[in-house]
Amino acid sequence: MVPAPDNTYQLTTGTSVATAHVTGVAALLIERHPTVSAATVLEVLTSSAKRLTPKGRDDQFGWGLIDPASALADLDARMESSPPQVANQLNLQSAPKTAAATKAGTPKASVAKSTGTPNIPPRTTSAVPR
Repeated sequence: MVPAPDNTYQLTTGTSVATAHVTGVAALLIERHPTVSAATVLEVLTSSAKRLTPKGRDDQFGWGLIDPASALADLDARMESSPPQVANQLNLQSAPKTAAATKAGTPKASVAKSTGTPNIPPRTTSAVPR
C-alpha cells in the first residue's frame, strides 16, 4: 500500500516501490547496529525474506517479501554471536605498507605528521546562481 492522490492509498507493485521499502529496512538494520557491513545487511535481507515461490529466488519475485521484524531478529542474532571487527579506514599507519613505501620508511599515502590522518585538502564549494 502506498499513498495516492486525494488522501487515499493504492496497492502497487514493482521495483520502484520495493526499493523504497528495502532501503527503509536496511536503514533500520544499520540504525540498530551501526557497525554492520553492507554484505551482512544484504545477507540478512535476503535470508529473512518471506519466500513467495517454493523454488526460492526468481526473476519475478526476487528473494520474496521483505520482513522487517525477521530481519531485525536475524541481525541481532548474528551480531551477538560474532561481533564485527571494524577497521578504521583513516588509520593509515596501521595499514600494510607497500614494498616501495617500506624501503623509503614512510607510508605511500600522504599522512599529516601531527595527527596520523590522511592529508586531505579542504572541500571547496562554489556559489550556484539561482
